[in-house]
Amino acid sequence: MDVNHNSPKKNQNAQRLATEVRREQIALAALHLIGTKGLEGMSIAGIAREIGLVPSAIYRHFKGKNEILDAVNDLIRDRLLGLVASVLKEKNDPVAQLHTLLQRHVALVKTHIGIPRYVFSVEGSGVSKDNNQRLYGAVQAYLAKVTHIIRQGQASGHINTEMDAATLAFMFLGLLQPAIFLHHLSGGLFDIEEQTERAWTIFSCTLTPPPSPLP
Repeated sequence: MDVNHNSPKKNQNAQRLATEVRREQIALAALHLIGTKGLEGMSIAGIAREIGLVPSAIYRHFKGKNEILDAVNDLIRDRLLGLVASVLKEKNDPVAQLHTLLQRHVALVKTHIGIPRYVFSVEGSGVSKDNNQRLYGAVQAYLAKVTHIIRQGQASGHINTEMDAATLAFMFLGLLQPAIFLHHLSGGLFDIEEQTERAWTIFSCTLTPPPSPLP
């Protein structure tokens, strides 16, 4: 009789996957609640209702709200870095990568309205310093990826080498933040896509390398 020695390992992998899926589901539910009720309206009981669980089931995966917010921060980081990975696979031109990344970042914010509401409300809301640092790390990781795209563009001659790459990455993020803020304040009425496209038109001129000097 053959013995399947891999079964325990497969079961462990399946359990680990199921745990990861459930943790992400809880983080998404928390983000949705933040988007609809604000950070102060996010509760363990509310998250449980969102995904059809009893509150005690949430505590099997997280000790409390701070750990859930850590998972929310990780979710935001993973979504942002996932956007970067997707555009790098699909586009070869660095400027086209940045433009597509901008558009997908806008789409992400519109899909998950809890992201801007969370980001804009963490200060003074009782969120722990560790949670804030985790969110800061997520944004920094994203900026590092954008900086890398710009440096690659400078190396290939697609982007002006006279501009500091990290500063350009910061300016790129600045194309989004005012529009996201106004979109948030207006309850979704402010046209975030139109504004970011207008801002991109001006920003892309900054990226253009200067003409070569005449011989």
